[in-house]
Amino acid sequence: MKHPAFLKTRDEVTGQLALLRAQIDAARAAARREAEAAAPEAAPEAEAALESCVDRLWSRPRECRTQVVQLLAHLSQLDDPSLAMLCSSFSRYISDHAVEASRP
Repeated sequence: MKHPAFLKTRDEVTGQLALLRAQIDAARAAARREAEAAAPEAAPEAEAALESCVDRLWSRPRECRTQVVQLLAHLSQLDDPSLAMLCSSFSRYISDHAVEASRP
């Protein structure tokens, strides 16, 4: 038989853990709602930046196009609110460093 003090402490700890779990679930739900609310505002800007970037790179050699498609595939797997910022930074980098490819 277990000591009554142990049983009391275990029950208190179990109750506190359940309360913390409920708080974590509520915080996750709130963060998810905030991310969903912010996503429609950021999506058009990110889409425009990405489209512009891909348009510029499409005139590049095949290897470069392949790398861009692979990058976009990996970016599409991200579920992160900073994706719009990442796309914007990528677009800005390409705008600053891309040069037209010479055609043979």
